[in-house]
Amino acid sequence: MEAYLRVSAYIQAKEGDTQGTGSAAGDEEGAWIRALIFGQRAFLCARRLGLGRTRPVVDVGAGTGGAGLAALLSGAPEVLAYDQSEIDLDVGRRIHRAFGRGSLGRAKTLEPDGDVDWVWSFAWGEIPFAAESLRRWLAAKRGGGGHWWIVEPGTKKSAQGLARVRDKHFDRVVAPCPATKACPRAGGSDWCHFTWSLGFGPMASWILKAAGRDPRRLHCSFLHLVREPVRVQGSRLLQLRRGKVARLDFCGPRGPWRAEIPRRQKAILAKLTESRDSYPLVDTEGLWMEVKPGLWRAGEQAGLVSRGTL
Repeated sequence: MEAYLRVSAYIQAKEGDTQGTGSAAGDEEGAWIRALIFGQRAFLCARRLGLGRTRPVVDVGAGTGGAGLAALLSGAPEVLAYDQSEIDLDVGRRIHRAFGRGSLGRAKTLEPDGDVDWVWSFAWGEIPFAAESLRRWLAAKRGGGGHWWIVEPGTKKSAQGLARVRDKHFDRVVAPCPATKACPRAGGSDWCHFTWSLGFGPMASWILKAAGRDPRRLHCSFLHLVREPVRVQGSRLLQLRRGKVARLDFCGPRGPWRAEIPRRQKAILAKLTESRDSYPLVDTEGLWMEVKPGLWRAGEQAGLVSRGTL
């Protein structure tokens, strides 16, 4: 019980810590606490997003290796970690070995490379050269492929930081935003984030409850960028309110819009519900034609009242 209370106190202290979730120093107990809470969070977000399916991955700000482990389980042939805390990395290596995935390697450089995927897990706001690294990666001529992921907690502050990155490089953003204009959720009380029902383990759940958090809900903001300019097609379903007539909020290339679908259109509603998984887009134009008058468009720039939850 005393150990649980120490963990709870640690989490509550980190809530007011402007330095974020990482730590350049600290004892091994603190590293295991970070693995249990922040590492598991990064693992669940990265696992949900399907990071690292085919390429080697560099996990920047890796901490205890949560995102890297998710990438290995998704199929990445290798993961290299970049972090300033050797204690956290050592805990991460032990966790990776426990999963039978071998030792967690260490990245010695952050030189742009298109042959690997880059993951910044809960570290974008903590590393001062992050934006410059992205700029160099986008401009590099060596290696034409590769993916760049930024995964952050779903707080308003972190989402606003990602929105600034997104607005600067929107033609390279694959997900989550299909809009070709400034983020339609910026500037108000809402912000772009996703809330998933993913369960923490029993120990972490106990700790999160002791810290006043809901262990059944995982909040995440993220960006997925590629090197070559891309034009994202389709709309993203933000929220679905069921009833006799279902109300749906979308974000599309021209901005936000709202629709209504009669409950009898079960096949259409089922298809849209499937599109809420992770971040797929849905061809709303095709659906609109399929249900004919059943799908009613409220027009562009409809007010969004959701909290970005899926």
